[in-house]
Formats: sequence, C-alpha cells, structure tokens
Amino acid sequence: MKPGTFVKKAPASIFLLALGFAVSLSGALSSPAQAAPAKNNNANEIKLSYDVHGAGFKLMTVDIDIMLNGDKYAAKSDLNTVGFAKLFSAIKAKYEAKGTFSKTRFKPTQFTMNTKKKKKQRSATVSWNKRGMPKMVVKPPIKEGREKAVLKTLRKGMPDPLTTMLILMLNGSKSPCKFTRLVLDGRKIFELKFSYSKQVDVKPKDSKLYQGKAFHCIIKDRPIAGYSKKVMAEIISKPKQPFNIWLAPVKEQSLKRNFLVPLFVTGSTNFADITVRLTKAFINGKSLKSLSLVSN
Repeated sequence: MKPGTFVKKAPASIFLLALGFAVSLSGALSSPAQAAPAKNNNANEIKLSYDVHGAGFKLMTVDIDIMLNGDKYAAKSDLNTVGFAKLFSAIKAKYEAKGTFSKTRFKPTQFTMNTKKKKKQRSATVSWNKRGMPKMVVKPPIKEGREKAVLKTLRKGMPDPLTTMLILMLNGSKSPCKFTRLVLDGRKIFELKFSYSKQVDVKPKDSKLYQGKAFHCIIKDRPIAGYSKKVMAEIISKPKQPFNIWLAPVKEQSLKRNFLVPLFVTGSTNFADITVRLTKAFINGKSLKSLSLVSN
C-alpha cells in the first residue's frame, strides 16, 4: 500500500484523536495560517511536536503551541504530511482555539479550522455566545442533510477538539482519563470517551524525552452528526477499534498544577496500524524530562 493511499482515506481523527483534537480531514482543505498565540511575561507556554507513522512510513508531523495566561487559554496546532505521503497527497491543516478555564470547567470562545489539499480549501469557525451555545461559519457549506443533523445535535458548552485536548491534559493526574465529551469541529460532531487503564513505567528504550511513571488510557471515538450515510453505515457494520494513549505526569511551579503530556498513541485502522510519538516537548522553555514528577 502506498503511503498516499492511507493519508487520503484515513480520517484525521486517527492522527489527532489521542492528542485531543479529532478533526476530520476527509476531503479536507485551507485558508491563510492563523497567528500563533501571543506570549507575554505572565503567560505559560507548552510546545509539543509529534510524528505520525503508519504502513512503515512517516506520514505526518503535528506541532502544538499552548498559551495559558491566568484563566485564559489559547492553543494552535499545525499538521503536515511529509516524505512519500506528501508526494502522493499533500495536506496542510491549521487549527486555533481560545477560551477560559478553571480547575473544573473549560469554556471555549472561538475555534478555527483551515485545511488545504492540493488547490482545494476548506475552513470552519465556531464561536460560543455568553450562554455557551456554539455558532458555525463554514466554507464550503455543509451538505444540507448533514448540516441539519449537526445543528440538531448542538449543545451548550460543547468543546472543540483543541479544548478537549486541554481538558485531557490539565485535569490533573489524580484521576486521569475519566470523561466523555461530544466534540464539535465546525463541520462534524463526534463523541470521545476517555477511560483509565493502568499505570505503567516508561523506560529509556521507550522514550528519549521521558522516563518514569505514566498512565495508559483508552480512547473511543464515535461519529454523531455531519458524516455521510456511507461512513455511518460502515462504522455500524464494523465499529472502530479503540486507541491507546500514554500520558506523562509533569509539574511546573508557575502553572501551580500538575498536568499530563501525551507521549504516544497507537491504534489500528482498516488501512494500517499507526503510531503517534512525541518528538519534542518544552514547558516555559524547560524540557519535559527536567519537569517530570520522577525527577523532582
């Protein structure tokens, strides 16, 4: 199987699922790049980079930049195909989210998705009003039947994929991976269910960036609205297998809280087994290894 075949057919939720932003790239396509979250002296910055491998090839890179300032958050991510996958099916995707958070709640205010495949572009913007109801602006428009299903399913406080990633990371290490959310990416709604499996020990042979205790969790994603009848029928006849994610507990004094960093993700699809692996990680300019709970 050519790497381009996998990239063309597999939904982006496969690659982004365990990073917390399961956005569909089927037919996906972009707009101008969003500006990176602005940093100031009071902000905390988390920078993460991942490689996505499948079918024996490195297929994609994912870069994430998170800013936390008081009770406000801003997150930006970039996804790009690389190597042979880029030759067969070049895809670029940019996402940005912002909102407010506390120890127990996250309130998104805006999310944008811009994707590009060849010369075709697609974008979506979601904004939440004071009551927490989301409103979408999409280009090109969603097909009428799918749009009705999405609008019917909208709920107050429904998070975007990047906000869902932050919920996973910032909810702390005392009770990791114990939540379910309906997630809106502007064009589709899907359910992400996170469940805790066990504590594991990450050794040097497993990761060069982190060694010590980590949490193994399971992620199940289920399409809800905005999908074609064909896709829904395929999933009903052959349900998706859950994904595995390993999370490292870390702490940073200025953040005043423990949080979790995704180390790896593994899963199987109809086209290939895939692995998402953390390649770079810095919190306020400090390496993940120096901030791990094990080394403090």
